[in-house]
Amino acid sequence: MRTAVVSASHRKLNTENFKLPPMIPTVQPGETITAAQFNALAAAVRRLSHLTTAFPLEAHRHAGGVHLSLAVLEREAVCELTGDLHIGGSAPAKILDFDGVSWVDADTSTIVVHDALGTFEFVAGDRVLARFHRQSGKWIVWNGKC
Repeated sequence: MRTAVVSASHRKLNTENFKLPPMIPTVQPGETITAAQFNALAAAVRRLSHLTTAFPLEAHRHAGGVHLSLAVLEREAVCELTGDLHIGGSAPAKILDFDGVSWVDADTSTIVVHDALGTFEFVAGDRVLARFHRQSGKWIVWNGKC
């Protein structure tokens, strides 16, 4: 089964494992629906009922269907830079999780953090506090040497 991943920090759709389901044939009024047609429809409905999202996306079901959007809440994360961050620039980073003892790799995709304040200078391996800015779709560095 193929999946689609949208990354707000990279703004691209990864279609490596993405496959559209086959089209369900339509029938004319009064035409008999076969078991195969009904089963294809039931399978398509089941696929849609298992829709999930991860931050920064969220899904809401309502009478009109399923609505995908950027999360309303901002998110903060402690990140470890995997590249150098220069004043006013950007750098790749990994999000960290606290396991109760120490900070460990959160096993997420690499993100890109930005120095929107134009005041930070860090090297790979430094830890920074970043916040996901919903309107820009970017991770912004707020503090360093965490």
